[in-house]
Amino acid sequence: MSVREETFRGLPCTVAQLDSGTSITVLHHGATLVSYRSHGSEILFVSEKSFFQPPKAIRGGVPICFPWFGPRDGAPQHGFARNVLWSPVRAETQPETASVIVEFALRRTDVDTSLHPHWTHDFAALFRVVLSSSQLAMELEVVNPGHETIGVSPVLHTYFRVPHIASTSLMGLQSQSYTDKVLGGTVHVQSEAALRFTSETDRVYSPAISTCATTFPRSVEICMGSGPDCSLNSNSNSNLNFPASIRVALTSASTDYVVWNPWEGKASTLADFSTPEFQQMLCVEAGSALAAVSIPASGSASFGCTIAPIW
Repeated sequence: MSVREETFRGLPCTVAQLDSGTSITVLHHGATLVSYRSHGSEILFVSEKSFFQPPKAIRGGVPICFPWFGPRDGAPQHGFARNVLWSPVRAETQPETASVIVEFALRRTDVDTSLHPHWTHDFAALFRVVLSSSQLAMELEVVNPGHETIGVSPVLHTYFRVPHIASTSLMGLQSQSYTDKVLGGTVHVQSEAALRFTSETDRVYSPAISTCATTFPRSVEICMGSGPDCSLNSNSNSNLNFPASIRVALTSASTDYVVWNPWEGKASTLADFSTPEFQQMLCVEAGSALAAVSIPASGSASFGCTIAPIW
């Protein structure tokens, strides 16, 4: 196992690798995870047109949306955490568990006030990534050192690499309510067992709006193929470097899933995204997208998820 400092597309990064070759790469800019390699294959998607020019956010990997998710007048989309430099504070191997831990820290004083003209609260954030042979665990811990309660809506905006969006499905959300941003923010209930993708998709699934009698799922599964066991067509060379599925599980205070694919029309409007790339990616994001989580004075809250490729 090893941990080392390198550069990725010209930006400083931390690379952690297990003896098996499984590895992660985390930029210091935004503490953005830009690579997770398992069984020799890349799990995450990063656009070939992404800007690697701070303070611009990375289009792909796992940008950290904090302290808010979505648009806000006079302030950056999805907050400012993904636009600024984080400090690496821990990088070590754990031989007893055959894992590697890396941590990055951000304080309010690290952020230029032009990026948060309306955010007046103090905070300390710690982003922790734990890599093991079977999964990747991410956690964002937010501490409120101030004297008043603050509200935050963090989301780990994970871009997954898929063989083709037309053959990809998402399992685990049947009968759950979601807000459909494509349809003006209206609330709907998913009837199908497998969510398939045929047009622009921008949904937030949350127990906050659920009318389902069953417990809101703490994990979902991205299926790469159309077979009943998520199997891929082994006759296609393009399918050889993908897991059969990827399980995404909510941890800590994460409550919501955001599911996004821009499709061709929206993709064509994004300067840092090549239009055909919509066929190669799917975002399944974990966090608190719909409702802010209150953190009392001197309190803290953590938001996270695990990613487990299934081969």
